[in-house]
Amino acid sequence: MRISTSSLVTIIVFIHGMFSVVKAGAPPENSIPIIADRPNFNTVNLELFLQLSWHYFNVLQAGDQTAEQIFNELLPPANQTGMFLCIAPVPIQKWGHWPGTFTGRFSENAFSGSTAYGRPVWYGITYGGTTFQKDTVLEYFSAIEFKDSLEKNVQIMDSLFGAENQVWFYNTFDEGPNRQWNHMMHDSVYNPSTGDSVATYIDDFIPNMFTQALGQDSLPSLEKIDPEGVFSWLKYEVEHGDTAHTVVSVFGLFHNFDWCGHQIRYGTFTDQVNAIRAYLNMEYQGFGTPTLPLKVQNRPQFFIWDCYPYRLVGTNWLSYHSSYQNQVCGWQDTLLLAHFEEGMDSTFITVRDVAIEQERDIPVYYYPQTIGTCGGDVMWEITQPLAPDTLISYWTYSGRFPTPQEFLLNCNLGLIRGTVALFPYCTRSYTGTTSQGESYYTAGYLDNNNMPFDAPYEEWVYTDRWRSDYAVIPPDSFPPFSDSCRVCGDFDPLWDLPERPTTTGDRLTEDYLMWKFSAYARRWNSFRDTFGQIAAVAPELTQLHWWQGHENCLVISLGSGIYRYLQPHVRFFSDNYENPYAFYINRDCYYSASPVKITAFADSLPYEVGFISKILDHSRRFLIPIEQNMDNDFWTFRDTLDAGQGRLVQFFDGSLPADIRITQPDISASGGGILNTHEYRFSVETAITINATFFNMGTVSASDVIVMLKDSTTNSVLATDTVSFSGLSGAYQCDKQTASFFWQPDSDDIGIHILKVVAGAISGEPDTNDNSTQVVFQIIPRDYAKTVLNNPWDMTEASGAAPPAWHTNDLISVSGWNSTFTDSISGMFEGTIPDPSRFNKIELNLSSGSANYIPTRLYDQFSMIAKAEHELTVTVHWQYKNLREQSLVLGTTIDSDWGELGPIDLNSGSSGWASEDVRRLWLEFSGTNLDTDVRIGWIKLTE
Repeated sequence: MRISTSSLVTIIVFIHGMFSVVKAGAPPENSIPIIADRPNFNTVNLELFLQLSWHYFNVLQAGDQTAEQIFNELLPPANQTGMFLCIAPVPIQKWGHWPGTFTGRFSENAFSGSTAYGRPVWYGITYGGTTFQKDTVLEYFSAIEFKDSLEKNVQIMDSLFGAENQVWFYNTFDEGPNRQWNHMMHDSVYNPSTGDSVATYIDDFIPNMFTQALGQDSLPSLEKIDPEGVFSWLKYEVEHGDTAHTVVSVFGLFHNFDWCGHQIRYGTFTDQVNAIRAYLNMEYQGFGTPTLPLKVQNRPQFFIWDCYPYRLVGTNWLSYHSSYQNQVCGWQDTLLLAHFEEGMDSTFITVRDVAIEQERDIPVYYYPQTIGTCGGDVMWEITQPLAPDTLISYWTYSGRFPTPQEFLLNCNLGLIRGTVALFPYCTRSYTGTTSQGESYYTAGYLDNNNMPFDAPYEEWVYTDRWRSDYAVIPPDSFPPFSDSCRVCGDFDPLWDLPERPTTTGDRLTEDYLMWKFSAYARRWNSFRDTFGQIAAVAPELTQLHWWQGHENCLVISLGSGIYRYLQPHVRFFSDNYENPYAFYINRDCYYSASPVKITAFADSLPYEVGFISKILDHSRRFLIPIEQNMDNDFWTFRDTLDAGQGRLVQFFDGSLPADIRITQPDISASGGGILNTHEYRFSVETAITINATFFNMGTVSASDVIVMLKDSTTNSVLATDTVSFSGLSGAYQCDKQTASFFWQPDSDDIGIHILKVVAGAISGEPDTNDNSTQVVFQIIPRDYAKTVLNNPWDMTEASGAAPPAWHTNDLISVSGWNSTFTDSISGMFEGTIPDPSRFNKIELNLSSGSANYIPTRLYDQFSMIAKAEHELTVTVHWQYKNLREQSLVLGTTIDSDWGELGPIDLNSGSSGWASEDVRRLWLEFSGTNLDTDVRIGWIKLTE
């Protein structure tokens, strides 16, 4: 049914909330979930979940592993931290992703025959140890055989994940529509040995989503998802076998663009519209004899897509346009940004139109870009990995870093169009090879081991992080990073960098790499601010509906002397009660806090909204003063917007009922010398203060509101408080109250705790879903050195006039070693055990006096992080206060992989550890392959 635009608001209001978006557990409906996509699965652990949660992510998406691996490795930390999972393990991922398991509906073969489906490979594909020299079908299936195979995989999924509320949905056939179009259009594979392209046809079916139909121009029509195709069957079978979770796919952007002599040919916006319509109207055709059953609806529950609008700053662009003057934000820079925004409109409007036709809600989830090409053959002018040139040459279209401001803009460009979830792409850094055989290195917001780029040096220096300038180019070497860019001078002030370090000797490598990687860490470090801005407006924004065609109701005028190439975007929205809201964005990624004048023409709004006397700024949670024109037909107010920033404001008259709000960024904690942190890791017995700031979003006061701190992990109330609100009244003044809760966890609390802050509902409150939020705390055991000595054994270098030879006060003495030091890598003890191995020892500093003896009944868990050139056994020695000595050989050895030993119980066996307090503690190392280099990052003795 086609519904006229004039009926839009009525229909949207009617359908909103009437259709279930997901079947299983999911983030709250009035939130905008932030999904971490594509981590390095091999290093996913509880620490990654905690760091993501503390940076306001609440979902992790991962796949490409067996269902059992995901179940065993991802679900436990997801359940502990309350985070959700989007997954695509092998049982559903394999059909459209990996050579040798690709499967397609061979439409030229009868549906009823034995060759209806097949597993193809084509020229150049290596599978099972064989590199195929021609197109080959490995195996054919009948429809019944293929269904049986699907059902077996569905049973695996249902048995593991069917009852799991932390699993949100299954995401597979990544960018399947675009990949199938590309196969149908570019029916060839590049042969690097000859430089020729080899014709194929089998790959047209992979990944098997759309039919093979062509239009009059002999181009793919994308007019229909094949109801007998693999994706339709996979989606239908999974959702009927595992009724708790839905199956979706991600769209890319079909577009056509010419830039700087570079032709981009990935379809058109018309293809985008056709493909979206086909996808959202997809059907399933079951198999039966002697006649086929009727086709049934197989519609996706939501729509996911990616699009990366950014400015052009490639070196090729600079050289191609001789007239280019390095003028920031000029039309040459913003050409591609405008192009992608047009593609965004074609996508969001199409989804919205189909939702109206189908009389249902179709949420849109969106991937904004965080990745950037950082090295490899594609960026260097020569292709010698061991000796890269000092000049680079790259096309920004192939991927460049967004500044934090550009990433904020990219998120807001999605929000203004109605996205209700964000997948910042992507978590990990990865490498690959182009179809022409060129290597590329791409930096995500974490490194290739899921570690922040600016993590302490000793935490990653012995991992396999790429450190060469060939793989990760120094940021002052290419735009848009720095005003010291050797290619183009002062290019982009958003990427200004400190000067390169000038240290020499052993410290030069560390200082240089820390300087280089700090620039790459900016996106990760900006997330709290960006996602905090999104969380502030999420409760309203997810409930609003776009008033199409009324953008001119609000005009933004630039201040005197301000010139922009990019005007701010404006869109009007309405809630279910037809109250008007405006969302506007500063698309200029250069000028911060430029004052603007905003004029609202209320008479032009599609509904009578009454006399507008107030404006509520939902982004900053205060009222903005408004000036009325003498003729009473328009109103003006002023605002400042940082680069890429968005603002949500509500126009109203009279009063707004009291409405309590708290979001995750409104929580902070202090304790143990740590102030106002959002990383909630504290030791046992620490007196923790948890500050929770509640906001009243209404103009009416509210008194004696009871607020509580609950521990959802133990189902207990930890603390209560009472707050009162006066109601929004003065301009630029938030109506907020901060409740302080006190918690001192003991040894029984060691572990993960989901703490929930809750405010009681107020009579007449319009929305109580935003009265609570939750954060994840980790309570860790007390560490002897940190707690008793106030100085952890972290191998930090000694200071002062005469430091010990091994450069750390964490040790009392070292003997039997060669070349012991820490200053080549700060916070790291390094040394070599000689051959032959004589007695070697490193004695840990317990300071002096009986007050510092180790209370062995409390501290009995030993752990250390270390790495050795060859495998080593560790023996822990100690001396009791009565001078008797004892030792324990640890069952875990140090090897060539950097990793943690323990915690190991020193009471194991007959050690007698807890029989008396200990006054001395030292370690001895032994092995069969010496000389051996050893690295120790830290040592802990915990309860």
